[in-house]
Amino acid sequence: GLDGHQVLEAIRAEETRLDIGGTKGVKVVMTTAVEDPKSILGSFWKGCEAYLHKPIDKSKLLQTLKNLELIE
Repeated sequence: GLDGHQVLEAIRAEETRLDIGGTKGVKVVMTTAVEDPKSILGSFWKGCEAYLHKPIDKSKLLQTLKNLELIE
């Protein structure tokens, strides 16, 4: 029953509780149909690494994952 922002906040809170941070933290790519600048900025302020609009373009997703060094 949580939205993406709430899940992101919960992930970051758990990382803080466990003293996990920096490059050891979870890399979060928000995927949403919302293109509102306030929502996008809010996602980055809450700690996401990338934000993709739906429908997700496969090439953009792959490039984002490469940029985050999650795939080669």
